[in-house]
Amino acid sequence: LGAALREFSARRAADAAALVRISRGLDRPGWRGFASFVLPLILDGLCAKVAPRVFAPNTIAMLQNDEVTFTQVARRKRRDRALQAVLVATALTVASALALVVVRTLLQNVAGKISLACAGLAALLRAAGSAMAATTVQSPADVLFRGKGARPSNGSSNEDVLVAQRTSQAGYGEST
Repeated sequence: LGAALREFSARRAADAAALVRISRGLDRPGWRGFASFVLPLILDGLCAKVAPRVFAPNTIAMLQNDEVTFTQVARRKRRDRALQAVLVATALTVASALALVVVRTLLQNVAGKISLACAGLAALLRAAGSAMAATTVQSPADVLFRGKGARPSNGSSNEDVLVAQRTSQAGYGEST
């Protein structure tokens, strides 16, 4: 039995490591969480609908497919992310070129009203920045807090709170 267990563990080690990497990538706080979880779900959905032969379904759907190993999911999603990065970069390049043409045209036709437009844009960007700074985005796992009382406001993570609760329990650390 011991030899079979070691052989099974050796065969599944790469899949276990891939699953841990995927899981950690899906659970990040703030903008990193948006960029590594929400945005890829949106891109995967769009790309898989537009070009299903080129792009695979989203990571969560692929993890539920028993015919694909975790290592294969990780490899395929890395490939999809590279192709999506090329598509996004191309779209941004085209959009910036078009924006440059529009701005040049506006400058030629509305040169006197530029300072007013710039001031309005600066105020809008400042307001958006202030709104974003006031919003605290938590990790998806932070909604799982199940402790007694209100969630601490000192920035503690679920893990910090759970460790503190466990270590404060009667009998913790006593040897039996």
